[in-house]
Amino acid sequence: MSPSARDDYLMRMIAEMVQALMRVAGLKREGKLDEALDALRDAYGELLGPAAELAPRLDPATAAQVVGNAERIRAWAQLLGEEAEVRRLRGEDSAADALRVRALELALEAHLRRAGEPARTHELVAALAAEVPEERLAGAYRPVLRDLLARGAPRPVEP
Repeated sequence: MSPSARDDYLMRMIAEMVQALMRVAGLKREGKLDEALDALRDAYGELLGPAAELAPRLDPATAAQVVGNAERIRAWAQLLGEEAEVRRLRGEDSAADALRVRALELALEAHLRRAGEPARTHELVAALAAEVPEERLAGAYRPVLRDLLARGAPRPVEP
């Protein structure tokens, strides 16, 4: 894929994810949490394509390898963070916590793959890290998170 075609594809993907996140935010405001989860499932399918069934079952590093593109991994992490919030609103706290951990680990994978917009990835990592104790992360991600924190990102919550 030529650089121009890749850039066009990434811009379309980002625009689609923004639309999906706006739709989910609206459904959350309206209290339509089941519909918000349906919209998220649709967004996962659009974003991950054929990997949508397999990638969620894999460890984050392998899933990121399957998904491949750092921007797509970051977008997936954003969607997972949004799903965590919907699950929290539904009273599914343990599911929400697990989704936040997964989202943070995937955001760190996007960082490791040098996503096209590092500031957006770092913002996502910081937002998720504020809700996930470091001890919940797989050991390989802890030094990556510490490195980002050393660069000035907010500290994660204490357990």
